[in-house]
Amino acid sequence: MKGLLIKDWKIILTQKNVIFIVLGICFAFLIKGQNVENVVTYATAMLSLLVTSTISYDEMDNGMGFLFTLPISRKKYVLEKYTFSFLMAGSTSFLGNLAAMAIIIAKSAPYSLQVFLTGLFSSLAVAILMITILIPVQLKFGSEKGRIVLFMISGCILAIGYLCKKAAEIFSVDLLGWLQGLGQTEVFVYIGVLLAVSLGISYQISVAAMQKKQF
Repeated sequence: MKGLLIKDWKIILTQKNVIFIVLGICFAFLIKGQNVENVVTYATAMLSLLVTSTISYDEMDNGMGFLFTLPISRKKYVLEKYTFSFLMAGSTSFLGNLAAMAIIIAKSAPYSLQVFLTGLFSSLAVAILMITILIPVQLKFGSEKGRIVLFMISGCILAIGYLCKKAAEIFSVDLLGWLQGLGQTEVFVYIGVLLAVSLGISYQISVAAMQKKQF
């Protein structure tokens, strides 16, 4: 797996322009007075998406066929993509939140370890949620069809959210009040369990998609 991680890191280094663009957008948001934590979450999510570009590079010019002539199993390939994604998301989130802490402290605003951990958890949660969707879609459908599938998934998520809101109104369920009544620790636990389950399902789908691929 070490070799695959090095390969993907080398691919990421060829996309410096994308990284600079994301950082430039973040800087522009900060100048316009956007919340620092939101900017960090955006940067973490965008940079973690670069893992899908490594899959596209692997597929170019029958690259997958050559890759699997090496002692690499398809299951290990999928595991490496998730591992690389988490390393990207984790490092970006940690460094981004450190930078946010420095900016806030420089402005003489109050800052605490709890705020840092909350920002770290929030940005990682968003990135992991995107990873659980993007990797199986990319492996199953490829770049072109994958965009259409992602558009459909986004529409389904919006539709489900709308239906849940309407159902709550019909049955007089105060979802917002229920969420506000939860403690921060409970919210983190619920979100963590949801992400863990989603991640497990995502990984199994990705492995199944790779097993069926023909090279």
